Amino acid sequence: MNTRHIRSLLGVEFRRNKKNLLVALCIAVVGTLVLQVVGRASTGTTIWLLFVAAASVAMGVPMNIIKDKVTGQMEFTTTLPVPSGTLVFAAFVSIALGAFPLAALAAGAINWMVLPAVGANGGVGWLLAAFLTVWPLASAAMCLGCSALIRFDVNKLAFAPAAFLIVLLVVDDFFEQWVRAWLPTAVEFLANSGSAWVLGAVAALSVPVVMLAVASFLARQGFERYRPKPAAIDW
Repeated sequence: MNTRHIRSLLGVEFRRNKKNLLVALCIAVVGTLVLQVVGRASTGTTIWLLFVAAASVAMGVPMNIIKDKVTGQMEFTTTLPVPSGTLVFAAFVSIALGAFPLAALAAGAINWMVLPAVGANGGVGWLLAAFLTVWPLASAAMCLGCSALIRFDVNKLAFAPAAFLIVLLVVDDFFEQWVRAWLPTAVEFLANSGSAWVLGAVAALSVPVVMLAVASFLARQGFERYRPKPAAIDW
């Protein structure tokens, strides 16, 4: 795998996402100032505001993929003298970097809000464990979603967000009850057993590895089989 090609592709992706980075920075700074002025600043509102800013960064690569598929610009990417594996690797690294702020905020929320709610004391160890669990999972999930965008027709995936929201509404109560029932037991088990951390780490990393394997296969197939559509709009 040519590292020069990877650096070049990452540089292109960074330049394409500069606008998203500026928007996220404006959301974080301006939003915080507005909350301070109106007297609504609190830990909860600040965290949600930062989540919105981080989400705008994380969505940069998926939105670029959609735009490339709709406008036919992916034809240029697939004609580059670069193996499909290199394109996939660069895309996945960009996705993981974009998910970093979101994962960091989620880990902080788990450490300072969720754990105290179930009677556990957070700390540096819990914060690191939460981040090393959330970041690979979030990155792998986003890579899987982006690989589906690369492999399949974007128009045929238009139902996916609605389907996800419906599933989320259906399992929301069940998931909340499950967390309330099992999270305190899991936290106590991890806190009192050294070997549990190893088992937890293996379990937490095995899921992203499987997801990344599937995502890599789909994305490579998508790049290798991509054919531009005559109806693509030239933006």
